[in-house]
Amino acid sequence: MSSLSSLHSDTTPTFQQAPKFLRREEAAAHVRERWGIPCAVAWLAKLATVGGGPLFRKAGRFPIYATSDLDDWAKSRISEPVRSTSELDALRSLKP
Repeated sequence: MSSLSSLHSDTTPTFQQAPKFLRREEAAAHVRERWGIPCAVAWLAKLATVGGGPLFRKAGRFPIYATSDLDDWAKSRISEPVRSTSELDALRSLKP
């Protein structure tokens, strides 16, 4: 009987934890608090319309954001370390 119980435990499906989704207000707060980047709810709404914002999904009529997508977007907005604005301009000109 122990072989049957071990067989059952080996075949029991495991479920990955579902990603945490945030509504727009929580998403803006996440970016501000975790990354220290100014982020307003209205700015996320505008970017959802014109593009350039973090990936999002819709749950009914509500836009929702995965924390991993918010983190990826925030990281993409942060430059490499520089000692002057001219270095920053040079870095930007090298990007395709």
